[in-house]
Amino acid sequence: MRLSNTADAAVPAPGTLTRSTVHESERTVTQVLRLASGAEIAEHHHPFFDESFIVERGRLRIRLNDQVHELSAGAVVFIPAGTVITGRNTGAEEARVVAVFSNIGQSGPLTVPGHPQH
Repeated sequence: MRLSNTADAAVPAPGTLTRSTVHESERTVTQVLRLASGAEIAEHHHPFFDESFIVERGRLRIRLNDQVHELSAGAVVFIPAGTVITGRNTGAEEARVVAVFSNIGQSGPLTVPGHPQH
């Protein structure tokens, strides 16, 4: 058993984000993202992992493919593998997210920048 606290994840510098892996196994990865005010999540996708995105604190605007969503503390979003993701902390305070990635049964990298190549 391993116990972690999201407050222990690396603190972001102004305008940036940090990503700390708190658990990793063959089939799952759990990360804590801490986004300073105005920080952006660069465009990327997860070709081999579904993602559960749990907003613990703050406010975010995320784009999933072509749909924009305004999220605040308590929001939980399921993001299927292959979805193109971008985002931004739209609040004045730090935003904190727990992201849980579940492998879809194929091997490959967790994160790939940009759009999937078809």
